[in-house]
Amino acid sequence: MDIVMPKMGESVTEGTIIKWHKKPGDVVKKDEIIFEISTDKVDTEIPSPEAGVLSEVLVNEQETVAVGVVVARLATDAADAVVAAPAPAQPVSAPVEPKVEPAPVAVSESAPATSGSLIDIPMPKMGESVMEGTIIKWHKKPGDAVKLDETFFEISTDKVDTEITSPADGVVAEILVKEQETVAVGTIVARLAGSGALISAPAPEQVAAPAPVADEPLAMHDMVARNAAPAPEVVEEASPDKFFSPLVMNIARKEGVSVRELESINGSGVGGRVTKTDVLNYIASRSKPAQVPVAPKTAAPAVSTPQVSAPSTPPFTFSGGDV
Repeated sequence: MDIVMPKMGESVTEGTIIKWHKKPGDVVKKDEIIFEISTDKVDTEIPSPEAGVLSEVLVNEQETVAVGVVVARLATDAADAVVAAPAPAQPVSAPVEPKVEPAPVAVSESAPATSGSLIDIPMPKMGESVMEGTIIKWHKKPGDAVKLDETFFEISTDKVDTEITSPADGVVAEILVKEQETVAVGTIVARLAGSGALISAPAPEQVAAPAPVADEPLAMHDMVARNAAPAPEVVEEASPDKFFSPLVMNIARKEGVSVRELESINGSGVGGRVTKTDVLNYIASRSKPAQVPVAPKTAAPAVSTPQVSAPSTPPFTFSGGDV
């Protein structure tokens, strides 16, 4: 089986092999991580589509190739798999394997299940340790036509933010998970009807009209406040040389962390990117109250009261004259 460089978004045309987790001859289980890739939109781990033995690695680490290029080959029958050992002096011919049509690595755990004429779209598994994902944005709404490999929605996990493409041509029949909601891997987030299917538009909700309220006289300051134009909202933008994932930006927005603060965080991700863990650690350290040194208490200086002596009176002397 040929393992190809997967397409991680509608506009992604190439990817770079960051690291191989397996080498030729290693046994690989289904959904076990084989390698890691980096694109201009996402860095992620790629799981094995089937169980077998890694027979050949065709692209080295740090090499960049186009989407769809075969990067490795997997012998799906482990008992009969024969792996050619590399020999620099005499090249060894690879064993003859049955021809298998190349297929891109599936993003989801398994092929989308069909329910009648509907195709279930699950929350994909973007790594061996990823257990849940958050819907960031829907690019389609119920009733919209969607083509094979066209961007359907965007997700965010604790490891990766990426676009998810449609597994087939069809029409969006139903969206089951709203934007900013987090669900477990494998949860059905939408359903897709085959091409030509008729999708009934959802009936508009009937909202009761509010009861009329009698106008009350307004004070002068209330009238000024009502007529005053709202102040324009100031939206901070990151500098062009800084990239923050939607997950990091959502956390920062909820916790009141400014873009300037984000730019001051030392990222631990690939290329110094700020990860979810980095911003949560920053928020935790920021929320600790600062220790203010308490000055030692000093006794008030004693105030001395001056002693005032009574004025001396000269002794009275009687001289025998008339009084």
